[in-house]
Amino acid sequence: MKETAIIGSMRWWYEAIVRGMDGYACDPTSEQSCQFDVKAYDEEYKRHLKANESKKLASKYAIEAGLKKVCPACRLFGCTGWKRRFKILVNNLEGTFTQGINGGYTGSFEIEFHEIFNISDSEKWLLYQTLQIIENYGTFGGRTTRKPQNNQVGKDYGLIRVNLVNADWARKSVYNETQKLIDTISENCGRSNNENWFDFRYYWVIKGEYLDRLKMNEIFGLDNKGNVATGKDEFLEFLRGNRASSMKPTGSSKKIFSFKGENKVFGYVRSEQELNIIKRKLQTKIKQDTNHIITGKDILQNIQNGRNENV
Repeated sequence: MKETAIIGSMRWWYEAIVRGMDGYACDPTSEQSCQFDVKAYDEEYKRHLKANESKKLASKYAIEAGLKKVCPACRLFGCTGWKRRFKILVNNLEGTFTQGINGGYTGSFEIEFHEIFNISDSEKWLLYQTLQIIENYGTFGGRTTRKPQNNQVGKDYGLIRVNLVNADWARKSVYNETQKLIDTISENCGRSNNENWFDFRYYWVIKGEYLDRLKMNEIFGLDNKGNVATGKDEFLEFLRGNRASSMKPTGSSKKIFSFKGENKVFGYVRSEQELNIIKRKLQTKIKQDTNHIITGKDILQNIQNGRNENV
């Protein structure tokens, strides 16, 4: 069980939720990734020492100077020049691993969170909410895109149940306090999110439905064999993603995920307008009225109102 994969998945959702709360969160794999400003740190540290302040106080102000343009997600998960604020230990694996290209893990395990450096109450609260959202509405880890098909590749990877032994972090802060922190940090960053990055406001989920491969292909504008069946359409290209190649060194995931065992379909788009488009596309493929589709905005509003149960 690779801790880095678990942390990477948590970070991906955490970033999306920060953006969903109208904050800035960089993509650590892009050229816009954050960096701790070592020069600003050194200058601020020396300035406070010259003012006859203690090394502890000088270090405190210097760290804030170095972090000024570091986004909320990188402050917790780390970036160039800045270490992640916590570590995890995976223990008590009670399940089975299957090997090979289609292998995976089925069973239970424990994750211990250890605070290495100081984490604010709002960061603890938001990480807790992230785990709740992954459990109730999303998935964890990789291989969630390699489906749906009626074979080994079509297995439902990434579905989790969270049993928090110590939920103290959930009580450390509230939505409004976290929103203020995100607003302040994002304003200092002075940068804007790329429109293609996952913004939780434009997340959607339908429970009690399943899309097979052929239905997914129709939505993506593909034929039964997975070949493009439509003319150039930027929105459909965004939805279906692309594999890395010599022409496009960086691949991107598809934006719709379907799970047969859980009877759940979810995905994300980039705007309210695209939410309406995807609803129309889904309406011909599912039984439910897509006017009742659950969105990220609904989920965040539920949390803001102090309710942790499902929407």
